[in-house]
Amino acid sequence: MTDRERPIDEDEHREIKKRRYDQDEIDDQNNKEQDPDTQYSTDFDNYQSQTIEDTSTAAVEQEGLHTSLPVLLTNIESEVEITYHNERVEQARVTVAEINSRMEDLQNNFMSEISNIINKFLSDLSTASITRSERITKDMEKVEQKFLINVDKQKQMQHAKSLTERLYNEVGNS
Repeated sequence: MTDRERPIDEDEHREIKKRRYDQDEIDDQNNKEQDPDTQYSTDFDNYQSQTIEDTSTAAVEQEGLHTSLPVLLTNIESEVEITYHNERVEQARVTVAEINSRMEDLQNNFMSEISNIINKFLSDLSTASITRSERITKDMEKVEQKFLINVDKQKQMQHAKSLTERLYNEVGNS
């Protein structure tokens, strides 16, 4: 905080006033030594400025204000800026909380969708596997039946062949 921004207490105000008064006296003394014709004018100017300063100081002290108007305005501006900044920070926090909540919802929805897709895929795969397995089993049964039919036909043919050979042998032997 600079000297202009911080409030001035009564003791500091009196000290500043005393320094100004002492400086005015030194300036008056220098002016008297330099030009006696302007002494009256300089004294009057100093008196007038001191009177205005005393009146201003009295008004400020009378109202209970121990700081100058620019310092008060600076303090008010600082408070307004701090309040505005704090409100913006709070808005940012709320916005971040909302974004985090939305991100969490999206993440949960995404994970749920992925889980559903994987489960459907596994179910379809299982169904396809069962269907394929059933088809293979049916095909194998058909092949087996055809094989059995062929084996049966071969047996029958073998039996017919052996019967035929036996007949030839019996006919040929008779």
